[in-house]
Amino acid sequence: MPLRNQPSSPRPALPLSELERKIMTPLRNLKSCRKLKGADFFYIGSVGRKPNWFARPIPIRVSKACRKSFFSALRDVRREFNLLPPTAGGVQPQRL
Repeated sequence: MPLRNQPSSPRPALPLSELERKIMTPLRNLKSCRKLKGADFFYIGSVGRKPNWFARPIPIRVSKACRKSFFSALRDVRREFNLLPPTAGGVQPQRL
């Protein structure tokens, strides 16, 4: 039986613009997401060895279908990539 907490290979970190592009590319052609303009990214800090970040759609109010598609795309991107941490100390949530 495999161990639960096996160390995984580190995920590459990308800047905000690259992450937004990877999230938004599959959503551009969806009719339900035509109002979607981009994504707000928030970098909370590092918990252990893993950076803690999340994103939300711009505008915040979108249809349920669009929200579901957005967060599915976000889930897929988070599995592959990390957010490149901000360089300046004390930087608050970042918006593209």
